[in-house]
Amino acid sequence: MTKKKTFMSFALAICLFVPAMLMLSACGHTHTFTDDNDFDCNTCGYVRTPENNTLTFSVQNRTYNGSAQGLVSGTDFTIKGNATVVYKAKDALDNTYTEEAPKDAGTYTAKVTFGGNALYKEISGTQDFEIAQKQLSNIAVEKIFDEKLTA
Repeated sequence: MTKKKTFMSFALAICLFVPAMLMLSACGHTHTFTDDNDFDCNTCGYVRTPENNTLTFSVQNRTYNGSAQGLVSGTDFTIKGNATVVYKAKDALDNTYTEEAPKDAGTYTAKVTFGGNALYKEISGTQDFEIAQKQLSNIAVEKIFDEKLTA
């Protein structure tokens, strides 16, 4: 193999297998960004492209306890970035979503939304969950009065 063919093969291999490294090293520095919402490199203006995001639900049904029972990121769902969660009764219209987490027994729909930033593309999804009625047990009934009722 000639030197020219060897060089061309080497150059092709680099372009095929290391495109990200070539893109980052073309400026001769590490790209710096102000925060996750900053698309342009502060030094050279390189524009980063957001990655696809994923949203995975693992919601467990709940039992009434008198408190609001909203979904918790990392426990009930996973997503890259800070998401907002809104709720509605399962069969209610979409314009009834509210940020207030439900507390009463019933079936609800939660909508999780991430608006996107320079790192991850926007994503949204819904998940139904139930707050079951609390089962009563060990109910003690006291005698309130001791009178006979007559008709």
